[in-house]
Amino acid sequence: MRLGEIEITPLAAESLGTRSLCTMVVTPDVNLLLDPSAALAKRYNLEPHPTEYLTLKKSLRTIMKAAAESDVLSVSHYHETSFFPQ
Repeated sequence: MRLGEIEITPLAAESLGTRSLCTMVVTPDVNLLLDPSAALAKRYNLEPHPTEYLTLKKSLRTIMKAAAESDVLSVSHYHETSFFPQ
């Protein structure tokens, strides 16, 4: 989404398959990454689906790439990643 010279891109979100709202904001002056993480959670007492694990892995790779391109990282809270396979 563009607002004038500002570009706002959600990188990971509940609707994209993970618990997150990681967002990249690019302005002419600064690249800002908001809440750079993602996680999974049980739903209805069920473990995450295998597809959700793949989505989480992809999301974390995307977030890491965006973090390397960012000037500022803003972390407002912690995402437990206990569901990520070792």
